[in-house]
Amino acid sequence: MATTRAGWPALGLGLAAALLASCGGPPLPEPSVVLYSRHYLEPIYLETVPEPEEVSRPVKIFAARGEYEPASVGVFSHQALAAARLEASALSGPEGAVIPAAAVEVLITRYIEPMPRWVRPRHHDRLPGYLDAAPAADVPARGSRQFWVTVHVPEQAAAGTYHGRLSLQAAGRSDLPELPLTVEVLPFTLPEARPSYFLYGNNYPLSEQNFIDAREHGMNTLVVNHGWPKRVIPRYFAGGRFEYPDRFSQVVKVVELARRHGLGVDHPIGVMFHSHLTGSIPAALAQAGLTGPDGEKIDRLEDATAYTLLYPKGRPLTDVARQPGPYYPVPDPTAPPATFWGQKLYQGWLAAFRTLEEVGRE
Repeated sequence: MATTRAGWPALGLGLAAALLASCGGPPLPEPSVVLYSRHYLEPIYLETVPEPEEVSRPVKIFAARGEYEPASVGVFSHQALAAARLEASALSGPEGAVIPAAAVEVLITRYIEPMPRWVRPRHHDRLPGYLDAAPAADVPARGSRQFWVTVHVPEQAAAGTYHGRLSLQAAGRSDLPELPLTVEVLPFTLPEARPSYFLYGNNYPLSEQNFIDAREHGMNTLVVNHGWPKRVIPRYFAGGRFEYPDRFSQVVKVVELARRHGLGVDHPIGVMFHSHLTGSIPAALAQAGLTGPDGEKIDRLEDATAYTLLYPKGRPLTDVARQPGPYYPVPDPTAPPATFWGQKLYQGWLAAFRTLEEVGRE
């Protein structure tokens, strides 16, 4: 079947236009604005053109009592549309039961320029970055905007099917479309998730609001960065002993904050990526002035220096015989690093995890 440039079937429109033309009437126009629904795991970019089967497709959600469940709604417009907003109605259920409109949260996706190291999808200069509670968004000409709809099913909601609508609104427009919204409420509640462990790594720090949001969504695994914004540099002593003077106090503070918001932490598990431990340990070795067996020493504190410690005499990876495992060149991928500096790095990692073990027991 032929399609229009926007991706919608053109055969019926073309036939209708030909019939009207034969009668002297004007051709039928394309819809200037459409709403479409797409699975929330499928991105909607500013350049997205909806598939024919997505246009006007009802939004269907099923959730247990007390559960949150999202849906993704796109707006495509042939001409620029200013200050578009998506409004949800109340949902009518069995025997007069109602889910109020206030239980349907509508957020706007904001698009950001990707960082250089990100995988940049082809033809997309800006990527979906975060959700914003702003009341409206501008839709570009021949482009899309995404609205993120979350239905908060009340804990006492009666089981059954609820029906409502999502309506597109904009100033001075009365011809904008709407989509049916159906919510199937299941006849049970989900057991509350009990967080049992705490994960932290090299990522941006979590704010208190992140903990609140995580707990509301039943999450039990959280990620927070210990090395940002200030890296903890251990002390290195003769005989190969590393000491972490602050005993990972940032981790302790984060654990305490998480517990205050109902996030149980049985044991802090430290997953420290190379940009932290593989950088902070060489910094300690450099500050201690440690010299290798051939008089080598570390004279820089950059992250890049850390990786060269895993190679014989600092040679880059391309000059070293390839072997499996994270430490090159190691015949046994489960063994510690075989180089002098790699062994020091390994000792620093062990010292860090021993400290975390002690903090966890305390």
